Amino acid sequence: KKLERQLLMDIESFPPHGKENDEILSEIKKDKHQKRIMNYVLGGEWDDLDSLSSKDMKRFFQAYPTPIDFEADSDAFLQQIGERNTASKYQEYVASMKDFYRTVYGKKNDYYQAIHGLHIEALRADDNEHGRRIGFIALRGGHTREDLGSKSTKEEQLSSPERLVVDASALTLNKGILTGNRTRQNEDSSYYNPEAGLFAVFDGAGGIKGAARASGMALEILRQLSNQKTPNSAMDLKDIAEKIHYYVHTDKDAGVTTGVFGKIIEDEDGKRLAYVSLGDSRIYRVRGQDLKQLTKDDGEHNAISNALGYDKKFVITAGNMGDEPLRKGDRIVFCSDGITGDWEEDFIPDREFAQIVSSAPTAKDASNALIRRATKIDDRTVIVVEV
Repeated sequence: KKLERQLLMDIESFPPHGKENDEILSEIKKDKHQKRIMNYVLGGEWDDLDSLSSKDMKRFFQAYPTPIDFEADSDAFLQQIGERNTASKYQEYVASMKDFYRTVYGKKNDYYQAIHGLHIEALRADDNEHGRRIGFIALRGGHTREDLGSKSTKEEQLSSPERLVVDASALTLNKGILTGNRTRQNEDSSYYNPEAGLFAVFDGAGGIKGAARASGMALEILRQLSNQKTPNSAMDLKDIAEKIHYYVHTDKDAGVTTGVFGKIIEDEDGKRLAYVSLGDSRIYRVRGQDLKQLTKDDGEHNAISNALGYDKKFVITAGNMGDEPLRKGDRIVFCSDGITGDWEEDFIPDREFAQIVSSAPTAKDASNALIRRATKIDDRTVIVVEV
């Protein structure tokens, strides 16, 4: 997303397609669904549809300058519609959401959709040199649409991020969206670096003071340490986890957080996933209809017995550190227990979980589907990676 955002910066600047805020707002007001979308993201009341003004339009663009910025909240809005309404009503809002993107962002939306489609197409072009070339340039950014596909060097082709990851997506849904509390702080954090093949999910222990701080600290420490030296084994991930544990445990304002870490590694034997886990967030490997849970929960139901910062002594329990061989087409899922649930009524059956992930056209579709299928009222965070 960061790299696609760089490309968006090359096109027509605000306001989109030359229209002023009043003109854009006038188009939105022709569709009550679009008015509700605007009201929702600005924190207004559901039925207060006539109070929108050009000032609200300005606020919207300050918060969401590009379609990429708006994507997460648009997904959250549709999630609520899907949970509280009929399938036909949900489809109405899906259509209106597409119109909303076109109305608000104009050429920016058209450009983003074209670049995003090109990005996915290129990443899926396994043995196509032209596809790799386009994919790399699209990911790097800094080129105009006319430049795409016209430049490539041997060095660029060799350094393509496709070498480790074919497709990847990270999504999160704040529990506050599910409960109507829009001021609530999300206690989940995630690290997402497809280029390096490095991913992590942190779930601050709800109900414990400093949960959000603990997961946020874990994310920042991982970012800093991996920038200094990219981990390249399960032992490297363990060392990072131990450092995170120390800093979280000694911070008087931090609570505790679960953590799952994964690094995709490629050598002469092929690709494999090195992983480490503490707590009850999980890592799955999905191969067609075969679902394999790589990690084991520390604790039962909603009670954890181990986590980052949990106790003075750092412990990784048996089975929560290792390497998993990967095949082309495997999808790896990293998720908090907001996806998997704590109790039998929250669980997604293994067969259904595998079906959701394997049948989705893209990693983003799989991430979206898991967030929508989950039933636990909790922060929901998921990363899906295809190799």
